[in-house]
Amino acid sequence: MATVTRLDGHRILVVEDNEMIAELWASVLEDHGAQIIGPVASVKDALVAIDRHLPQSAVLDVHLVDGVSFPVARELAARAIPYVIVASFDPRDLPADLGMPPFLCKPTSLASLVEVVGTMQAAG
Repeated sequence: MATVTRLDGHRILVVEDNEMIAELWASVLEDHGAQIIGPVASVKDALVAIDRHLPQSAVLDVHLVDGVSFPVARELAARAIPYVIVASFDPRDLPADLGMPPFLCKPTSLASLVEVVGTMQAAG
């Protein structure tokens, strides 16, 4: 029997510029009990959301409407907020200063997304 991951009350920032994908991610995470911050589609809006809402974790696309999300990842890391990157490129191409954060290749299954976020929640 499969275990159902629960994210009850966990505040998750969703950063994705494709509206359909962002809403899908937000919906599935909400279905598992999370409180969604966003979704936001830009680096600027993500940084504002971090300041205003202090997420407990984040799901980041890399390519956003105003650039790449690496400044967002750095800000999250500086605040010890775990994040997962979901992108369609080789994770070895991430900037070295980001280390090796959790990474999911697009397209990813929704179950994998929930599992990774649940693992980050449990670790935090």
